[in-house]
Amino acid sequence: MKKVFLLLSSCLLGLAASATNYDIKLGSCSLGAQEQGAQAIVDVTSQIGKDVVLASGDVINVSIKGTFSAELAEVGVWIVDGSEAAGWWKELSSKEDKATLGSATVETSASIAITADAVAAGRIQLVVFTSETTEDVSFTEAGVVSEAYELTVSSDVTLSVNAGEDGYQGEYLIGDVWGEKLLKSGDEVTINIKGSVSPVVEGSIVLILVDGSEAAGWWNPLIGWGSTTATIGADGSIDASTKVTLSADAMDFSAYKLIFSYQKNDKTLIDGVESIAFTQGGSSQGGEGGEGGEPTAVESVSADAFAVVGGMVYSAGEITVYNVAGKAIATASQSFNVNSLEAGVYFISAQEGTIKFVK
Repeated sequence: MKKVFLLLSSCLLGLAASATNYDIKLGSCSLGAQEQGAQAIVDVTSQIGKDVVLASGDVINVSIKGTFSAELAEVGVWIVDGSEAAGWWKELSSKEDKATLGSATVETSASIAITADAVAAGRIQLVVFTSETTEDVSFTEAGVVSEAYELTVSSDVTLSVNAGEDGYQGEYLIGDVWGEKLLKSGDEVTINIKGSVSPVVEGSIVLILVDGSEAAGWWNPLIGWGSTTATIGADGSIDASTKVTLSADAMDFSAYKLIFSYQKNDKTLIDGVESIAFTQGGSSQGGEGGEGGEPTAVESVSADAFAVVGGMVYSAGEITVYNVAGKAIATASQSFNVNSLEAGVYFISAQEGTIKFVK
């Protein structure tokens, strides 16, 4: 009996010895509004280690020092394995772990006990959640001097079926909009997006600002998942301007990109839909913008230029859309957005001629 007890004790000591404590801090971030509260998903891989595979028994100590934009009694904190091997989402700790706040400006901490083994290294995420408000909440880390940036989406994006086959994803290459600026945690970026999606889908597009450079391992999210979204209107239109606080530092300024992600609530694909097209500008632009965003008049369009371009058709006069049965189903003056049409074959006629359009 004594030998059994000693053997059991040595096993327990061996397990205890293998557990590791990790100290991390919450950097500036935005908690995006959701139906049941507000939430930020912050990548903390660089703080814990890119090669670390968390195991049950490990402990993550989170330091929170700074100012929230709202007074909260507490926030929930838990850890997720966001690697592809884990199906992009495996919860490694209890959602019952809390950090007590009590005021807007705080200096507090919380310990998170890891209760499940991670599948792989390389993408460890800290989830920060509050059910006390359904409005956006920002957190600014103490001592951080932020800079302000702005990004306006200026080209079309195609969202194809993602690797997990549970939604659609595309990317907008930002280029040298910000020159050689190295973005950092705490900086604020205002993202402007205006256009429409086809086919028309319900919900919103999740936007993720990423450092896609080799130095960052090709994937370094600078904002948490769900921190910023663009709501899709009933007609497929999108017109959003949102300010988000970065929660991670960029490693290189050469490969910034904005990821477009769309998922249904049940995380299934839409029957018969292999891709979703975002057309920049949409029906509200229709040409060079005049005052108040209204399109200016189109004085002439050559027959060669009469075509569907960027989801739009332009004419110097009236435009009529016919279905295959020859019935007129839509009319417009000088410009028409084909994204408003359902899938099918159409003939679009104007004084410049008639074109066949398949959607």
